[in-house]
Amino acid sequence: MAGSGWNVGATSKRAITKIGDEVRGVSADCDQTDKSMMIGLNSGSTNSVDEVVDFGIVCDNGVIRISEHGVVRDGDFGDYFVGETFQVVVLDSGVVTYYKDGAAFATSDEAPAFPLYATARFNTAGASFSRVSWIQTVHEGANDLDLIEWVGLSQGMTTDGKQGYLKRTQGGNNWARGAYSARAITKVGDEIRGISGDCMRTDNRHLQFGLSSTPSGHSQTTIDYAVFCNGNQVRFQEKGVNKFDAGVFVAGETFQVIVNDAGAIEFYVDGDLKYTSLTSPSFPLYADTSFHNHLAELANARWISAVPTPA
Repeated sequence: MAGSGWNVGATSKRAITKIGDEVRGVSADCDQTDKSMMIGLNSGSTNSVDEVVDFGIVCDNGVIRISEHGVVRDGDFGDYFVGETFQVVVLDSGVVTYYKDGAAFATSDEAPAFPLYATARFNTAGASFSRVSWIQTVHEGANDLDLIEWVGLSQGMTTDGKQGYLKRTQGGNNWARGAYSARAITKVGDEIRGISGDCMRTDNRHLQFGLSSTPSGHSQTTIDYAVFCNGNQVRFQEKGVNKFDAGVFVAGETFQVIVNDAGAIEFYVDGDLKYTSLTSPSFPLYADTSFHNHLAELANARWISAVPTPA
C-alpha cells in the first residue's frame, strides 16, 4: 500500500496465555533501514490496526525505538542493521524484555495483560519483516558485523586482546593449535549462516578455519568444512580431505563458509561462490580453527547472517 500511516498490519492466530507459557515471545528481523515498522506483543487480537501495541520494538529508518501502549518511550536504544534479530519476550518473572540478537537492551515497567498476540504494524510502504517466529528461549545471536569470540585457546595461541583475531606464537609444525567459537549455528535457517575470515600471511604459513561439530581438537582432520590457507594457495577441505583447489590468494582476501537455506555448505572467495559440499552438516556447528606453524594469522573472523555478494 502506498503512503504512510500505522494503518496496515497483522496479528497472530495463536497467543501467549500466561507467564511460563511454552512460547515466551516473538522474534523477527527488520528488512530495511529506510522504512518504519513495529513488531511486538499486544493484548486482544481485535484491536484496530493502528500504532497502539502493548509492547513493541519499532525499526524506524535505522533507529531502534520502543513503543508501549501507543507511547514511544524516551531513551536512546541505538541503531540497527538489516538482518539483525529482535525479540519481545515475557520472562519467567513476568517482566517484558526487549532483545537485539539475543542481548537484552531494555525492560518494561508495565505488567503484561494476557492473552498476548504477536502483532506487526507498518508505517511505510514496502516495509517488511522476515523470519517472524514464536520463541521459547532467547539465544544469543549474531549478525554480519559481529567479530567472533574465541574460546578454548590452546597453548601457543593469542588473540592479542581482539575478537575475530588469532595468531600462533609457538614454533614447530603440527596441527594441534587453535581455538573455537563460544557460539554455534544450531540449525538450518539460524540467524547466522556461517563464518567469514581473512588469511593474513602467504609466506609458507598454514592454517585452517571453518565450521565444526566437534571443535575441541584443533586438528585439521576434525574441522567438518575448512578453508585451508596453505602458503599462498587456498583449498577447501572436509575433515582433512581436499575437495576443491581455489588457487592463489593474496593476504587479506576474504573467505566464507556458509550454511545455505537448503542446508548445504557453500564456500566463497570474496563473495564469489566456488564450491558446494555434497556432505550434509551435523549441528551444532562451531567456528573452528587449526594453525600449523609459527606466526600463521587469521583476522576479521566474523559471523555472517546472509549469503555474501561479490565484493
